[in-house]
Amino acid sequence: STLVLALVGLSSRRRGRWLWAGVALAGLLLALGRYAPFFQAFYTCVPGASLFRAPGRYLLVAIVGLLPLAAFGLDALLAANADMRPILRRLAILLLAGCACLVAVALLANDPKEGDSVLWRQIQAAVHEGNGSRQDLSVGAAGFTPAAATLAFRQAFRGLLWAAATLGGIGLCLAAAGWRWLTPRWCAGGIGALLLVELVSFGS
Repeated sequence: STLVLALVGLSSRRRGRWLWAGVALAGLLLALGRYAPFFQAFYTCVPGASLFRAPGRYLLVAIVGLLPLAAFGLDALLAANADMRPILRRLAILLLAGCACLVAVALLANDPKEGDSVLWRQIQAAVHEGNGSRQDLSVGAAGFTPAAATLAFRQAFRGLLWAAATLGGIGLCLAAAGWRWLTPRWCAGGIGALLLVELVSFGS
């Protein structure tokens, strides 16, 4: 929800939005650590950078950049003027399409038969090829038995469905604001409720 509101805020005409977008992008890139092309130069040249021994802590910088953008997006959603409505409609279509794609991936990747999912068969085939063996392996390259892999896939299945439900709910809220099915306050309240549910779910 926060990311979607940040996208709405970036699409608005508020001053300073590109500054905060740059802060968020810099935080995300720094959180990649050694996989970011400039991280080593940043780590050695910027005073105090070596104090952050875990690059993931730079996500805090990204959050600092995202929060003002999300506030801009909420303000734009509450206003929902004629300039913002086409943007809201396009974002709604993208989110609903993403929701459909996630549902499709979840349904295609998961097989209710234990140890017999599409992804597990691909992992098992890769392990067979890597070991040059045709025997039925009970433990894969990552130390997963078929039952453990099935459990992991079921958890991923639930996660994909939750992400799809979130994208779908936000997409419907943006569509309601873009096509004026509901008042902007109701749409903003719906996104706020989804954000609250996300916070409670991930905190539990």
